[in-house]
Formats: sequence, structure tokens, C-alpha cells
Amino acid sequence: MIVYDNATKDALNTRAVSAWAKATGQEVEWYPATDRHKRRDLSDARLRSTLRALPSGKTNGLIGNLPVVPGMRVIVTKNFDVQGGIVNGSIGTLRSLRYDLNERGERRMKSCIIHLPDTTGNCVPGLPLNTVPIMEDATSFIGETRNIWIWR
Repeated sequence: MIVYDNATKDALNTRAVSAWAKATGQEVEWYPATDRHKRRDLSDARLRSTLRALPSGKTNGLIGNLPVVPGMRVIVTKNFDVQGGIVNGSIGTLRSLRYDLNERGERRMKSCIIHLPDTTGNCVPGLPLNTVPIMEDATSFIGETRNIWIWR
């Protein structure tokens, strides 16, 4: 779907995740970004809230609260292994995820496993065929650093 702005894209993605949750009888799990300044987590709750509410057009394409439901479809947005088929635009399915809790009790996603049917061969030993891990990543904007997920 082509939309005019990132705020519309973000809203459509959130609605699609909510619809998937409802259709599969699951709850949406929310994973907030971890915003940092000078390598330290932001302690100001109002500032964290403001940053998380910014449209992705102002944060290098990242949303402040990532909605997740196991089994939902995802798109890879970076080229990881061109020969193996793990490329920007690859469509897969979220199989599992790993997270920890921050000091405020919020979930902080560390990695996820997605099934990508168009990959070639066994990408990672120990994982099922056509299944790949996606690790957390970080980017900077307006002098802040935000943890992001490349598969959203």
C-alpha cells in the first residue's frame, strides 16, 4: 500500500497488527523504544513519552512503540544476505521473540526469529530451514539514539 506520509503508514501498520491479534485470538504486545542520550537511558518520563509519540517521519522511519503479535507478517528492510535471499522487501512470518525487562518493567525486545520462505539453504545452524534471526539495531536522530527493529 502506498500512503502519503509516515504517520498514515504507522497507523495502518498498527491497525493491521491489531486486526491480526483479533483474528487469531491473541493480544498485541507492545515494545517501546529505548531512547538514550550520551549512552544513558532517558530518565525523564515526559521526554520518553514525547519521543515515543513522534511520527516515524521524524525518527528515521522508526515508531516509538512497536506492536507485535506472534504469527504476524513482517518485512525485512535491510539486505543481510543477498545470495541467501534475506533482503530488503523479503516478506516473512514472526515465529518467536526474545526480550528482557527494563528498570520500569517495560519489555525491551532483543531479537526475533522469522520464517522467510524465499531464503535458500539453512541460514543459521540449529534453526529450521528458511528461518532467520533478526537482532536489535540502533540509529541516531536529533542527537538521540533509539533501539530499532529492522523487520517492522
